[in-house]
Order: sequence, then structure tokens, then C-alpha cells
Amino acid sequence: MPRQAKHEQKFAGKDIDHLLDIINPPGRAGRYQVFVFIILCLVWSTSFLSTMTAVYFGYTPPHTCKVDNESQIPVEYDELRAKNMPSSCSMRPANWSLDGTNGSSEVVPCQDGWTYDRSQYEDTLVTEYDLVCENQHFEVIMTIALAVSAPATLLVSYFADKYGRRRVLMISFFVDRVAGIFFSLAPNLPLVSVAMGIAALAAGEFLPMLIAFELFPSKYRGLAGTICDIIWNAVACTLPLIGYYVRSWRMLILIWNVMAAVIGVLGFWFVPESLTWLISNRRYRTAEKQLLRIARINKVEISLSGVFEEDVYLNKMGDEEKRQPSVEGKSGGDTGRRCGRCCCVRETASREDGDVVSKEKSSLGLVDLIRSARMRSITWVISGLFFVNSLVYTGLYFISPHLSGSMHMNTFLMSIVELPAYLGVVFIVHRYGRRWPIVGFQLLAGAGLIACVVELTDYGRGHNWINVATALTGKFGISGSYAVINLYGPELFPTKMRSTGVAICRVSEIIGQILVPYSSFYLVKIAAWLPPVLFGGLAILMSIPVVILPETRGRPLPETVEEIEKW
Repeated sequence: MPRQAKHEQKFAGKDIDHLLDIINPPGRAGRYQVFVFIILCLVWSTSFLSTMTAVYFGYTPPHTCKVDNESQIPVEYDELRAKNMPSSCSMRPANWSLDGTNGSSEVVPCQDGWTYDRSQYEDTLVTEYDLVCENQHFEVIMTIALAVSAPATLLVSYFADKYGRRRVLMISFFVDRVAGIFFSLAPNLPLVSVAMGIAALAAGEFLPMLIAFELFPSKYRGLAGTICDIIWNAVACTLPLIGYYVRSWRMLILIWNVMAAVIGVLGFWFVPESLTWLISNRRYRTAEKQLLRIARINKVEISLSGVFEEDVYLNKMGDEEKRQPSVEGKSGGDTGRRCGRCCCVRETASREDGDVVSKEKSSLGLVDLIRSARMRSITWVISGLFFVNSLVYTGLYFISPHLSGSMHMNTFLMSIVELPAYLGVVFIVHRYGRRWPIVGFQLLAGAGLIACVVELTDYGRGHNWINVATALTGKFGISGSYAVINLYGPELFPTKMRSTGVAICRVSEIIGQILVPYSSFYLVKIAAWLPPVLFGGLAILMSIPVVILPETRGRPLPETVEEIEKW
């Protein structure tokens, strides 16, 4: 077919969504945006899935007390097992007798360490440092690391709004990778804990998705979000495959972080600063250069004449830069120049590179998210969704080793079941928007997980596959919901507080992850059906307030709170 003729379009002072559209070829996304988008999705997937590696390095295999002779037998091998004694953590001493006539009748904690079942893994962090029984500190270490990342996420979001998305993303990404490699090589538990803490401080996992969504106009964001979820799913499926062949936790973490670092080093050369951020922060000259570069790569001709006219004239005297305010005349004439959607004239300061920086706040704070009733309701509901989805999604991964069958197969199934959910989201959000698909997926997840109580019936006890089937149904539903809210969340916050809003959502996710060890590891020891029922109930409960949120299908990304107030 002959090459499509180049076309020329002009930006006539409309919104940023229109500006993002004219740099694409007619009817499709530009090759440059698609390429950068794939890089960002890979960076996001490898960064975020680092948390999921805890399923492997934090795995606690079946274990018994290590014994030196036959008289010191772990409790689980004798008749006391019928009395529900703590078999993994207790043993009988050499002078033990059931009635106490020949010595002590009491069992004692393991004296010489533990013997582990290594059929699934040669070693994990838990087995290397004996983090079991009275030394069961892994959950505490993980909780502290996640708790550190919560305030760090808010700090990273502030820097991203103030100094730009790309710069902050690169710094946080490479700090995370270096910390991950150090974590895999740390010679003792204190240094392992320090490495986890440094990785938590990086806290920039949400930034790739934020930049990725700001690449496209509204008509492409639904499809883009789903494609990113599919890339996530492909990367997630490699984790259990690597875990199956690499049975040492240190080598697994090292391979994963080196792989992620290579993607980042090769990819960040091509990732630009967010155009939305540049324009909202009045970096017009940089935005103009970037638009022309993208248009040239996409083989699109555009005219930016009159689009980025600065509000000041550059008056340089020696090394000193002067400020000159734009003033609106009393007669209503506008002696200053306007840009894009700007409806008022502001005093600005000139920069050597030609960018214009407004004296007004370049970003809004946490208080602005709850200042109005509309923004309050959006913030609370979206944060609640991210909290519940994070708890359920991550919790299902962590209980997968306790389901019937192979740990590696269960984890793989937990990953691959997401693919049909993401493919369905492509069509569902295009036709039905965001709100009602979230409600439907949440209800499906809740019903599927609560159905695990079938295990308690006579039929369920004879069919071990039921707990796997109900868990997979819940994972399908929560994955579909997660895919939609990852798209929906950034669409509900205006540009100058989008990083902050997404960071609040990320903090909510972290709180959910903090509770995972306690909702999964501990409750499953009480009853295997307790975690799924808890997860299912929360998923159903959180579907109710979603109906008060505004629909964003077909709308451009909001730039101000006032725009959202009108929805």
C-alpha cells in the first residue's frame, strides 16, 4: 500500500488532550508514543513485581526440629501429634516419657535448629536465617519496610510534581535496583533488612504508569491501560517460571533486579518528560521542542505558531535576568500574551532556556485533595478501592502456596488467569465506561472468594481442586477491577495534583500490602477458608461507594479542580 500522505494540523488554543492528539497520525497512536509506552510498562511491571518476589524468598516450607539422636524426636512423629501440639516448633528431650516416670513429660522448643522440606526451594530467606517459630520475624521486617515506603511515596510524588516525572522516576528506579542487588548479596540479616528499607525509600513504582497515561489523548487511554496490564501479566508469568528453575532465593532476586536494571538503562534514553507536566508548569519552550521531535518521528507535520507565546519578554543585562509582568489594561485589552487554555494573565519569570515558570504554585498539596466535597469523595473512594484491591490481589498471591497442588503451578495459574480479565477490560471500558465495570468485577471477586466455604461441606472435602477454582475466580475478578481503577484513578485528579493523588492511592496500596502477612499467613493457620472469605467480603463492600464517582469515559484529562466539579 502507498504511504499515507503527511498531514498538517494546527493547535487552535484547545486543551492539552487535543495537543496530544495532533502529534499522532490520523486514526492511530504514533510510533514514538507506542514505543515509549511499552518501555514504561516494562519498567512499571518489573518494579512493582519486585514486591511479589516475597512470595518466593519469604516462603516458609514445612519444617521440623533438627535432632541429634533417635531419643530426641520432633513432636509431630509421635502420639502427641493427635493432641495438636506445635509439631514444627517443639521436640521431646532425651529423658522424655509420656507419663513423666522416666524423666520430663513436657516438650521443649527446638534446640538445634530445624530441618526443612526442600522439595519446592533449596533455600529461602526464611530457611537461611531460621525465621520460624519464636524467630518468626520475616513478617515484621516486611511490614516495617512497607511502612517506610508509605511516607516515601508521598515525598516522591511531591518531587515528581515539582521537578518533573522523568527525573524523579530515573532516580527512584535505579536506587530500587541497586538496593535489590545489594539485598541479594547481603551477608547477614541486618544488612538484608537495610537493603529492604532502602528499596522501600525509592517508592517510585507508580511513576511509569503516570507518565504512560499522560502520553495519550483520552480516546486511546482505555486501550493503552489494558495493553499495559497485558504486559504486566506477561512479566508476572515469567516470575513463577524463573522461580521454578532457580531454586535459590539470592539468585532469583539477583536475576530479577539485573533484568529490570537492563530494561531501565536501555529504555530511559527514549522516555521524555511528561508533556502534560511541562505545559501545566509553563515550560513552553521545552514542550514545543518535544512536540516537534515527536511529530517528526511520527511523520506528522504540525504548526505550533502562536501556541507557546510566552507571558514575558526576555530582558537580559549581563548575567542578570529581569522579570516583567504581563498587565491587563483597564479597557479590557490584553497587553500580555496568552497560551493555550490560559484565560488570565499571570506574572511569570524568564529562564535562560526559554521556559516560562509561573509564580503561582506549580503543584497543589494534600490539603487540596480534600478541600472540596467532590475531591474528598473521589479521594476517599479511590483510595479505598486501591486499599482493598491491593490487599485481595497480593493476599491471593501469598496464599497460593497453601492451595492444593504445586506452589509453582498455583502461582503461575494466579498470574495467567489475569489475561482473560485484561482482554475483557478492553471492550468493557470502551462500551460501559469505568464505574459499572468496577462494581461488576468487585462483586464477581467477592462471590468467587466467599464460595470457598464449599470446602467445609462433605462434597468439598473430597475435591481438593475447589479451593484453587474459587481462588482463581476471585483473582480473575479482582484483576479486572484493578485494571480499570489503574486507568480510572489518574483520570480523576487534575494535572497539578495528579502525582499527589496517585501517590495517595499508592499509599493505600501499601497499607493493604502491610496487612497481607497478617491476613494471609496468620489467618490461614487458623482456618484455610478465613482469608478468602475476608477478601471476598471486603471486595463486595467496596463496590458500593463506587457509584458516586463521576464517569470519565471520553473525557480529556482534567487540568483543574473546577473541571472536575462540573462533571
